[in-house]
Amino acid sequence: MAINFNKVEFILSAASEKQFVRDGMPQLAFAGRSNVGKSSVINRLVNRKNFARVGASPGKTSQINYFKIDGKLYLVDLPGYGYAKVPQKEKERWGRLMEAYFAAPGTLTFGVMLVDARHAPTANDVVMANYFLQSGKPFVVVANKLDKLKKSEIAPNLARIREVLQLPDAIRLIPFSAEKGDGRDDLRLVLAGGIDAHIVSQLVELLLVHLAEEVGVQMAGDGVSVRESLEIAAFQQRGIFLGVVHKDVRMRRRGAHNAIIGQTFNQSEVHSVLPPVR
Repeated sequence: MAINFNKVEFILSAASEKQFVRDGMPQLAFAGRSNVGKSSVINRLVNRKNFARVGASPGKTSQINYFKIDGKLYLVDLPGYGYAKVPQKEKERWGRLMEAYFAAPGTLTFGVMLVDARHAPTANDVVMANYFLQSGKPFVVVANKLDKLKKSEIAPNLARIREVLQLPDAIRLIPFSAEKGDGRDDLRLVLAGGIDAHIVSQLVELLLVHLAEEVGVQMAGDGVSVRESLEIAAFQQRGIFLGVVHKDVRMRRRGAHNAIIGQTFNQSEVHSVLPPVR
């Protein structure tokens, strides 16, 4: 799909789950630490100087902001996490808002996680990466502030980021400079490719629904996909009993936002926050 990233408009700011946009249009969600330069990256991506607000102090995105790009998809700017000098109750509200976004159906299509190319990812960054990984949705990691590094520092720093976040090889890590524009074209290509893959996935799901209806397969239960229902039917036809237990994703992620807004926690705690979700 050809996407004109220069054609962008602000839609709304959501302060609660009931305000989330869920109209079926793909959503690209941007997340990162408060001082990682998220607004600057978005401005560079859409080729605007001050479209997404660049605050004098970091962490001023307190709501979920929706921007429509080329009338085809939403760019979703999630609240920053980390250094923002705001009351703890406000940090907790941000955490609950982000948790609700990741858990809500019909929201996230493709994720963009921003990290600082100069430093190793923090514990909060690791938790954020786990949010994306456990969502089951594709995402890309963007290492901003590339212009602050010497050429000899780029490769080892990127390797360190991949190692700390424990990124699978399939996850792209894009070196980026919001200041100079390095990496912008690569990011645009990856995002456009992600939307194309999403459209193909939707078409496949529609075909599977049609197939299920044609062969008379009953859906296995709430939270079980059409593909899984077909697989279950195939197992049952072979006389194999397969029990399916509905797992409430929201309940399984309870407490994850506390880790995001927390200041310190060890590596084992990070990995226990979000168990694998099918």
